[in-house]
This record gives sequence, C-alpha cells and structure tokens, in this order.
Amino acid sequence: MNKIEYYKLSKDEKNALWSKATIVFDTSTLGNLYCMAEEPKKTLLEIFGIVKSRLWLPAHVVYEYKKNREALIENSFAPYGLPKQGVYVNRYEAEMDAFLKDNDNDTYHPYLEPSSLDKIKVADKVVREKLQLIRKEIKEQYAKRKASLQQEIADDIVNKLVDNLMQGTPFSFQQQMSIVKEGEFRYRNLIPPGYEDAPPFNQKKKGLQRYGDLLIWKEIIAYAKDKNVPIIFVCNDLKNDWYHFDGNKPTDVPRHELLKEFQDETGQLIWMYSLKGFISELEQRYKDSSELPLFSKLEAVKRVLIRNEYEQRLKHYKNGDDVLVVNCEACCSDEDEKDGIIVIRKDEIDWDWDGEYSDEREMGDEMVYTHHEYIECDNGHEITLTFRLWEYPARIVNYSEIECEGGEIVKEFDFSDTLEFDEPKEDDICIRCGAHGYANEMGLCIDCYREYREFMDKDD
Repeated sequence: MNKIEYYKLSKDEKNALWSKATIVFDTSTLGNLYCMAEEPKKTLLEIFGIVKSRLWLPAHVVYEYKKNREALIENSFAPYGLPKQGVYVNRYEAEMDAFLKDNDNDTYHPYLEPSSLDKIKVADKVVREKLQLIRKEIKEQYAKRKASLQQEIADDIVNKLVDNLMQGTPFSFQQQMSIVKEGEFRYRNLIPPGYEDAPPFNQKKKGLQRYGDLLIWKEIIAYAKDKNVPIIFVCNDLKNDWYHFDGNKPTDVPRHELLKEFQDETGQLIWMYSLKGFISELEQRYKDSSELPLFSKLEAVKRVLIRNEYEQRLKHYKNGDDVLVVNCEACCSDEDEKDGIIVIRKDEIDWDWDGEYSDEREMGDEMVYTHHEYIECDNGHEITLTFRLWEYPARIVNYSEIECEGGEIVKEFDFSDTLEFDEPKEDDICIRCGAHGYANEMGLCIDCYREYREFMDKDD
C-alpha cells in the first residue's frame, strides 16, 4: 500500500462523514461555476439545492468571491474576444500586401508568371471580403455579449445562492495578523495550505492575498470545533498545497498534514473533493426516483468540469521554468475527454545528443544535433519528441526547436545548455580579445571578425 492509499477513508468513515458533515465550498469552486454555459450552471445549482441546508461558507470565501464576482462574469467570455482574431486577420493582410508588392514589380525577375499573379490577386480579394464578414460578425456578437454584462451581474444566480447560504464570521484584524505570523513559518517550511500562493511559487499575490487559503482553513477548523461537526470541503484549487500529487498529477487525497491538523484540533473527520469529485459522489448518494430528471442532465456538467480541471492543470504547469508540457492528441480527440497532459522536467531527461548534419559556413561548420525522447501519457498513447540544437560558430548554440509527433507542445523550456562542448584548444582563443571559443584561420572570434569586416568595408 502506498502512502496515498493509506490516508483514504474507509467505507464506514466515508458513510459517517456523508451522513453528518457540513459541506463547505472554497472560492475556486464558486468561481468555476462562471466557466459554464447557463444550462449546465442552472443544473448544478439545482443539485446544490438538495444539500442546501448543509452548506456553509467561510467568511473569507464570501469576501474573495464578492471581490472578484464581476471580474469572473466579465472573464467568462474574455477568451473569445476581439483582440486575437483581429491580429490574425491583420497579419494575413500585411503578409499578403508584402508578398504582392515583392512579386508585382520590374526590379527583378519574379518567380510567378503574370497570369498566376493575377489569379492570386483575384483569390486574395475574395479572401479579404470573407475575412471582413467574419470580423464584422465577431464584433457584433462581442458588442451584444458585452452589453448584456450588466444585466448578468444583476441577475447572477450564483450570487443569489451565496447570499442565501449560512456564512461564517470574519476574523478580527488581530486574529488575522496572528494567522499571518503562523503562515510565514508554515510557508517557509512548505506546510500546507497556501504556500503556493507565495514566492517562489507565486510572485503576483501581495499582503493578505497570500494567506487567503490559510485564513479559510483556520476558519473551517474553528467552525468544526465550535459546532462539533465533520466537514466535506469542496476545494477546486488543485495544487500541491491542498492535495497529494502522483508525479505531476493531483490525486483525490488531501495532504496528510491537513487531515492530521484538523483531527487534532477538532476531534472530527474532514475530507476534500474537487467539484467534479463532489458531483460524482452526490450522484451516487442522493439520486432517487424524484430527482432522476435532474441528475440525467449531469453529463454536460461533467464535461465542463473535466475541461475546467484540465485547463487549471495547464495553467499551473505553465508557471514552471524548466518544465515541458505536452498535450496528447489522442486523449484530446477522445469522446470521453481524457486528461492527456504530460509534464516533463528538463533534469529528468538523459540528454544524448547525436550529430545530424553540418553545413560549411563563413566561421566554420554549422552543426545540427538531435535528441529523441519517447514518452507515454497516462492512457498509454505514445508520443515522440525530437529536440534539435544548432551550433554555430563552434561551442555557441544559436537556435533550438522541438518537434512533437502525437501531441501538441503547450509550454517549452530552454534546453540550449544541455549540449556539452569540449574545452577550447589553445588555437581557439581569439588573438585580439582573448575570448575562448571558435577562432578562424585569422585567429579572430566571430565578434572581432565582424568588426574587422566592417572596418574593411568602410575603406572600400
């Protein structure tokens, strides 16, 4: 039995928890509701109504939610806005203008025949007209959606649910400062929760923002101790300071430090679920004949939640400097929308560079090196990564690229430092500046040789 399995609840413990526990939502769970279309959102809120009498929100969750609510509504359609499509249309027009200008003049012999160029101009005109129609339609829909925002803010059904739930009492300022002081020690020693909201993991959050998770956690403990109740905590913040990870993937098991702290402080059980996990558990425990029509609508909700968890994981991994993130094409095309994210750390790769080919150039040969890496996603699909480095002049990497067969690269890392060179020979030291590296037959490095050429060209 691995350590993650060891911390899981027994069947009896789980049944006891679900029969007595107060259910608590964190801020990210409420925020995820705004990523849904209206119908799946309504379905989910109706299902929450089944356990409404058992729901309780920490005061700091309410504070964070209210502070960010309007931004959440605005961001719900921001990814589909104007800027990106406008850039693509403008890029096409600019590149075609340059192409036609280069090929429609008499200064040099064009490689396009005049009749072929005329056909391209006619086709280009049609394309531009279609692009203008697309741009017009997107602008109109964008404006219509933006105009409806204020009404959506006023009619926000999530906000109405929050206002009708039991809510906690905020900590006093002195209590908050005491928790912050404890948080400084916990974060230095990577004791959960919340340390990934502070440097070096997160540079953006400032002040009390960094301690929001810890304030919520302390409030949950205080409530459970006061009411003498176990807790089901629905936490969609799928980070390492809340959940155990299996490699680079979050499990459904809370950090054991949190489980022990809660039980020591309250004498009660706590368990955590992602929103998707919570809905799956609700479906098993509360579905009866009167509620079957409601739960029959869950498939659309589940698809949204799977997608949200997937995007959250991608966002989390994109913050790493030496991490390569690959998206498995087979998993993305799967009807079940399996999670095909693969995360590779640079220091986990056994770099073995092979010389692929070389080209003779002004400062010696340009060498191209390759390294192949064969990986599998969690669902068994094979992906081939081909890393390439260009060396020119000697011992200087001037370009790199990664090819991915069977997947899409979501985030790259810099691997130019993984190619090791031999120590420079004595005749590879520039006679002018003393730099170590490649020296040509004149004994000059590339920078000094360029200066020499510029000087000679001026004299000409």
